[in-house]
Amino acid sequence: MADAVLEARRQGAEVLVGGGDSNSNAWDKLFADGKMTFLPIFDFCSIHYQGIESPVLYPEWVHRKSPNGRVRIWDTESWVGNTDDRIGLVVAASRSAGYDRSMGIFAGYMYTVSSAGGHPIDNIGKMKGLPDAWSPAAAVGAVQHLVGERAFNRLLFKGLPRVMLFDGYDNDPDDGTAVVCGDIGEGFGRDHTLFRSVRLSDATLTIPADPHFRLYDFYGNPVPPADGRITVPLNSQGYYLRTDGTKGSSDLSSWKRSKQPVSRASSRWRSSQKTCFLPSPRAPHCSCN
Repeated sequence: MADAVLEARRQGAEVLVGGGDSNSNAWDKLFADGKMTFLPIFDFCSIHYQGIESPVLYPEWVHRKSPNGRVRIWDTESWVGNTDDRIGLVVAASRSAGYDRSMGIFAGYMYTVSSAGGHPIDNIGKMKGLPDAWSPAAAVGAVQHLVGERAFNRLLFKGLPRVMLFDGYDNDPDDGTAVVCGDIGEGFGRDHTLFRSVRLSDATLTIPADPHFRLYDFYGNPVPPADGRITVPLNSQGYYLRTDGTKGSSDLSSWKRSKQPVSRASSRWRSSQKTCFLPSPRAPHCSCN
């Protein structure tokens, strides 16, 4: 297969080659002899069910010298977001863990195809019947529209809540998205996450309402402000925070450039050991009961 890809490249095709289905498989099958013979044709490592334990720190992969750059990390089969309220969080959190692509959901949970019999898709990939979409498809549409292929920038806080910042397309600072979540353990297994002893109860993140700011739930439905505040529930669901896209409207760009004012937010959480409170003079404010 690799020889065929290399031949296609010589003829002008842009094709990547990779696989492995886990980083341990890739090392065992391709690099067990301690040599990097296969590295020039190892453009991506495919991952199945490794959660947020993304293999992004191997120096040989990160510093690979190739026209296609470093070894990319593609989640090609991690169907842990198979419910409406999980898929957006799973995709965003996986991207924040270093994945270049994130699967998150099984296609069969998004739609079915009514057909007269046999396989609903023919041998050239064309549907032979009428597709019926299920509700998870709306949640997939939301994360594709609001996050999509936007580049992950960074985690806003070095703690909770988990606020994942994504840059706007074409370096547009007013097109960025923040995905906010209080607990990713529901989607990835609590024992595989930081702060696993922390339990949030009725927690929220609030910021002053601004006519340019928009909050969306996991379906992409707008969540209107109340009492002059935008309130984000800090639960196991992912919420999207954006602006209306008008020029100069987005404080998300300042979040990427500076820790002020957002990362000075008050944070309070309860763990099995103690309750912590970090005071702050400015919004947003994180609180829980």
